[in-house]
Amino acid sequence: MRLGYAIFVLGIIWASSADLFAQSEYLPGYIVLRDGERREVEILDRDWVDNPRQFRYREDDREVRIGDLTRVREFGYAEGGLRYLRAVVDIDQSSERMDRLSESSEPVFVTDTVFLEFLVDGEADLFYFESGEMKRFFYRQGEDKLAPLINRSFLENGFRVERPTFRGQLRSAINCSTPEVTLRKIAYRRADLVDYFVDYNSCRGASYRVDLRPTNPNRFRVRLRPGVEYYAGPVLFDNGFGGHSRSMLVGTVGPRFGIEVEHILPYANERWALFVEVYYHSLRSEVQQENTRNATVNLRSVNVPLGFRRYLHLSPAKSFFFETGGGFQFPWDSFLSQRTATRVRGYEVSWNFGLFAGAGMNVGRRFSLQFRYLHNSDLLQTYITNSTKLRGYTLVGAYRLR
Repeated sequence: MRLGYAIFVLGIIWASSADLFAQSEYLPGYIVLRDGERREVEILDRDWVDNPRQFRYREDDREVRIGDLTRVREFGYAEGGLRYLRAVVDIDQSSERMDRLSESSEPVFVTDTVFLEFLVDGEADLFYFESGEMKRFFYRQGEDKLAPLINRSFLENGFRVERPTFRGQLRSAINCSTPEVTLRKIAYRRADLVDYFVDYNSCRGASYRVDLRPTNPNRFRVRLRPGVEYYAGPVLFDNGFGGHSRSMLVGTVGPRFGIEVEHILPYANERWALFVEVYYHSLRSEVQQENTRNATVNLRSVNVPLGFRRYLHLSPAKSFFFETGGGFQFPWDSFLSQRTATRVRGYEVSWNFGLFAGAGMNVGRRFSLQFRYLHNSDLLQTYITNSTKLRGYTLVGAYRLR
C-alpha cells in the first residue's frame, strides 16, 4: 500500500510542477520591446494553452529573462507557428457553461491588457485569446482598433439561446462579396474563422500570413498490452455474530492481455494524453483463514481502465510517464467460496470500480514497460456484510501498432 501511495504523491508533484522537468526547450525567436526595438532571442517553448502573461527568453549572454506585458509589444518564434501581440482589448467575460449562463443577451465586457495570439496577419487580422473556459476571437482591419468578435449564449425562458453576433460583424466589416449562405455556416471556432479571413485577404489581393501551431497527425496510438497482475489483500466475512472475520488473500499472479487507445492532446508539447484500455484478466487463489475454514477466489473479468498520462520527453524516442485514473471490472463465472466444517457458502463476484496510478517508460517508437497499482478493489460490493480490499500490482509490456 505504501508503494501505491508513493505513486499517487509522485503523480501530483509531476502533474503540477512542469518547471521541475526540462521538457521544454529554447527555440529561436524574437521580441519587440515597447519602444519598437526588435531583438533576436531564444524563447522557452511552453506551447501555451491559455494565452501567457509572461514568458522566458535569453539572449547571447544566455541569462534567462522574463518578458511580460509591461516591457514587450510582440514576440514569436523565428520559424513561425506562434506569435503574440500585446493589446488592450474589451473581453466578454460571460460564461458558456449551462449552469452559469446569464439571462441577459448583452456581453459583459472587461478591459484588459493581454497577449493575443496571431492567427491571420494581412489587410484584415484575426487574433485569438483563451483563458480557462473562455475562448474569444478579435479582429482588426488596417489601422483600426482591435475589436472583439462576439458570440453570445444566454438563457431565455429557461432555454439556451445562441446569438452569433460575429456573423453580422463579418458581414458589415470584413466582407468581399461573401455569399450569405457561407456566412450562415461559419462557426465560432478557429478553423472556420481562419479560412474566412484567408479568403477575404485573397479576395482583396492583399498579402497575408497565417500563424498556426504545427499539428501532429498521429495523435491516436493503439497498443497491445500483455502482462501479469499480482493480487493480495484482506477479505472480510460475516462471522454470524454481528462482526467480521478478517482473512488474507494469498498473493497470486494471474495473466492479463489487453488493447489500449491513447489520444495525445494537441497542446503543451504533447505532454498530456487520455487513454482507455480493455483487457482480460484471470485469477485463482486461496484465502488464508483460521480454524477449519477454507476459502477460494475464482476470478475472470474484462477490465476497462481509463485516465490520463503526463509525459516527460527525454528524446524523440524515449520518454517517462505517470498515469492515474479509474477502472471498471466486469467479472463473469466468478465467485468467492467459503468452506467450513459444516457447509460451503458461495458469493458471486460483482462489477466494481477502483482507482489506480502507475508509471512507465517508452523505448523507441514501439515498445514500453509499465508498472500500475490498483487500490482496494471490492469484489463483493453488492453484499452488505462482506467485502474485499484487494490491492493489485501490474507489470505490463506494450507494443504500439500505430
